[in-house]
Amino acid sequence: MLVHLLSHVLRDHAARAAEAGIGEDDGLAWLLAADAEVNDDLLVAGYMSEAAPDLPSDFNATDGQLAEQYLEAARFHPRRAVLDCGSGADGREREGDRSSVGGIGSSGAVAGPGSADAAGLTEHDQQLAQRQVAQEIRRTEEQDPGSVPRGWSRWADRVISPQVDWRRELLSRLRKALAITIGAVDYSYRKPSRRAPRGSRVVFPSLHRPIPELAIVCDTSGSMNDVLLGRALAEIDGLLAATGTRGNVRVIACDAAVQSVQRVTTTRNMSLAGGGGTNLAVGLAAAVALRPRPSVIVVLTDGYTRWPDSPPRAAHVVVGLFEKGGRRPGWEPPAWARPVWIREAPPR
Repeated sequence: MLVHLLSHVLRDHAARAAEAGIGEDDGLAWLLAADAEVNDDLLVAGYMSEAAPDLPSDFNATDGQLAEQYLEAARFHPRRAVLDCGSGADGREREGDRSSVGGIGSSGAVAGPGSADAAGLTEHDQQLAQRQVAQEIRRTEEQDPGSVPRGWSRWADRVISPQVDWRRELLSRLRKALAITIGAVDYSYRKPSRRAPRGSRVVFPSLHRPIPELAIVCDTSGSMNDVLLGRALAEIDGLLAATGTRGNVRVIACDAAVQSVQRVTTTRNMSLAGGGGTNLAVGLAAAVALRPRPSVIVVLTDGYTRWPDSPPRAAHVVVGLFEKGGRRPGWEPPAWARPVWIREAPPR
């Protein structure tokens, strides 16, 4: 039960509940959804709490997702658990949170014994504790590969991954992929060589240097609100200017289906239709089917989508994932798509 409760704190469920706008009406459903997020991993590790036994399968959902994704199904699920996981799971204060016997603080931190004013861990100390746990998970994986549940392994990677300038990283990957295409010089018989010997009956090929084509698959599903779509347009405009590929860029607006395909030089008159469910596997398939085929595909999404099991053929894929509220929501991208997290611009 201690491992279960600390899992809520380590995964920032209190802060995430505030970001999701969880009120009193949704409080119980959120606790169920948060329990399901941690329990599928704890079940594999052998640390399942009998007091909070709810699993994703109880909602007819798949393992490995987030509380935000389980929330809707959890609203219609009768709670089997007998444990109130406290403010560390939903951020709402309970009586005794700051008592002398300790408990889970209202900020989601663990309050230790002491005076009645004990406030638990500071935000800095809590982040330090998260990094220490993540480092122990990494160490365990190195000593005994495969012993750590996948969800905890991904969580540890996010916590201790180095912070980099995402704009430089995104442009670096994009330019590297474009450079590979620009440097791909090959022989072609479409245009005979000018250097063929005069009078020769042999047709000599000429050197052909392909012009790089860029496709951008933009998530326009319901989870991409106006703010995120505005950020997507800003990123598209920035990519057009920074990579020097104006005129060779096509933007695919996609939710659960492809809504539009537009060749763009600027985003001023570009529309991003959509608003339904999300399946960017359809958008990636549409990008590969374009003619001429793109050499680089950039995906811009908040992460709440289905992905194909394997990367598209004959194209380099760069995945940009939007952070919300300084955090990283959404499903984990597949192993073949190492993400570039796109941070929110700081307030002016």
